[in-house]
Amino acid sequence: MKNPRQIILSLFAVFALISCTNTEDIHSLGAKLVQHKYFPHLSSASGVEFSEGDIYLIGDDSPFLFQLDESWNIVGKQKIAGIDTLVNGRIPKRLKTDLESVALLEEAGLKQLLLLPSGSKEITRDTAFLIFLKSDATLFKKNMRPVFNTIKQQAGLEMENSINIEGLAFSKNKAYLLHRGNVSKNFIVEMDRTELLAFIKSERGTVPELKIYPFALPYSDGVAAGFSGLCVLPAHQGLLFTASLENTKNEIDDGTVLGSYLGFIPFSKMAEGKFVAELIRINGEMLAKKLEGITLKSVKGKNIVVLAVSDNDDGSSDLYEIALKINPE
Repeated sequence: MKNPRQIILSLFAVFALISCTNTEDIHSLGAKLVQHKYFPHLSSASGVEFSEGDIYLIGDDSPFLFQLDESWNIVGKQKIAGIDTLVNGRIPKRLKTDLESVALLEEAGLKQLLLLPSGSKEITRDTAFLIFLKSDATLFKKNMRPVFNTIKQQAGLEMENSINIEGLAFSKNKAYLLHRGNVSKNFIVEMDRTELLAFIKSERGTVPELKIYPFALPYSDGVAAGFSGLCVLPAHQGLLFTASLENTKNEIDDGTVLGSYLGFIPFSKMAEGKFVAELIRINGEMLAKKLEGITLKSVKGKNIVVLAVSDNDDGSSDLYEIALKINPE
């Protein structure tokens, strides 16, 4: 029998418009659930990617990259983190690699996945992994602390605030990283894609030049939204993001989840911090799920299909397929 929390999502999702004041570029979002699956033993899903019918999932306290087929069956898992200490299938919090984002890219005809940690703790949450799909090519590992320290400095984060990278996406020439700032500042980091990959693939490498774009995300019931997932929407020249409402006082500990937003940022308005975000509601009630990752599955005109994942903080996860429409006002 399905969990009741799964069943409510079969209803049409009604959203409340939150932001964006320049009418020339304002869009509204409409969304409808296509399908949903609950994974009781896939822990803490934090990132999702789609490639040639396959779905790839990571979890922030899992050492594995999971591969799902078109029917959403787990057909493979590759061990990424070199950690053998698991409790109920999960890496203990003090040891976890905290992989929070994954993005697909193609270089020299080879499809690759870049997995990034949050950076919220030194040593244990520093390592990025670059994995080649369907290839015997080398897997690269890289300590990202020099990049994280540079981001923290240029963004002007206070000493008591940790870096908390929760999203990653690539355009043709750029890489975008999301900093979750529910207890500090929400911002997007932009860097040259080639420079980032060169840093990851070299032993010493130069930290890429950065641009920081701050965003004032909304509050709900006194809780600040924090960026949590990202993907590029090429035909619409912008970024799709998720942002979740979690009542916590720091970057490390979990808290009560109140809901999540879906949003769109036009590239042309990124420097101004403009966005559209809509709070997911079911029959007027907030969907109390923490969406942690989003990826593009298909685009046909104005009809967009995305995949999103939620981390349930209890060793389980959810995968959603959602039909979106971005409409000019």
